[in-house]
Amino acid sequence: MLLGLLAIAAVLYLIQRYILDHSFDALSYQLELDRNCAEPDETVRFRTVLTNAKRLPLLFLRLREYIPKEMNVRSRKEGRALRTEAYLGEAVLNQLFYILSFQKIRRELEVSVPRRGRYLLGTSRITCGDLLGISTSTKQMQDIHELVVYPRRCDISGLVPALEGYLGDISVQRFIMPDPIDTVGFREYTGREPMRDISWNKTLTSGKVMVRQYDYTAERKTGLIVDISDADEESIEAAFSTARSIADHLAGKNIAFSFYTNALILSRTAAEYYVPEGRGEKHLNKVKEVLGRSSCTTASSLEKLLDSVTQDRDMRKSFLLVSASGQDRGGLISSYEKRYGIRIMPVEISEGKGSYA
Repeated sequence: MLLGLLAIAAVLYLIQRYILDHSFDALSYQLELDRNCAEPDETVRFRTVLTNAKRLPLLFLRLREYIPKEMNVRSRKEGRALRTEAYLGEAVLNQLFYILSFQKIRRELEVSVPRRGRYLLGTSRITCGDLLGISTSTKQMQDIHELVVYPRRCDISGLVPALEGYLGDISVQRFIMPDPIDTVGFREYTGREPMRDISWNKTLTSGKVMVRQYDYTAERKTGLIVDISDADEESIEAAFSTARSIADHLAGKNIAFSFYTNALILSRTAAEYYVPEGRGEKHLNKVKEVLGRSSCTTASSLEKLLDSVTQDRDMRKSFLLVSASGQDRGGLISSYEKRYGIRIMPVEISEGKGSYA
């Protein structure tokens, strides 16, 4: 009898060891988001998918998912907020369940974030064990995704009249748009012109790709610059919100604009401080994404930023400067205006609202 019990115990132990040693074989973790950019407090669907692609069932499995502490998490089915645990500055979602052989389990949640920024999701720790969870083994799994939250809109109603007047002035004095009815000459193709403007006859005769140069009609264009140097975090956030609201206004008026900032951009891939001139919803979303990814760390001084802006080969002749600093930039602005023949309209930040300086 004793030998039989020992034999059974030995077999159970070997089975237990086999289960623990092979728990993570063909076990995968996947995270899915229904979008990568969102407005503050906008609901984003958050789906976790666990797949057990082997014959061995897992009778005890604990999933711990680490999410930014700023996130609000709700069950999509029940619509209730989920309880999280704090761990090293992050929030942890816990779930206990079992998963059968060749089974896929999905958990659908809804998340929202009240603050602007770039948030990383997709780090988890999975613990497998026996039915009682007495003997366990743990492994970290990752499927990293970014969620970028745009800055909130702010009230720029006090700025709009000055902005409209400024853009009205520069549309007459500075900005011109080719009128495709009247061709006045040809110039070498730079890669930025539409393909339809290429003159193939001139290209063949000159040996270079040439485009038609048209006569001109007035059009409003500008450049939007965001400077965060020498400013505290609250003022910087107000500057980002003001810049986002100005970008919304420009896009709503179908005004082409470029974007520049000296904020350090947070991204898993190379991120630029510059968004080329454009218009429309796609262009606006790109600018809002850069504002969402912008940190409160200064990557360069305002002087270096303006140097980069004025070296741009498609440089605009007039700019809107949103500065988070309360310092007087008049002397610096005046020197660049005289040196490069440009105009810069400064926008100061006051109590989170844009106001004309």
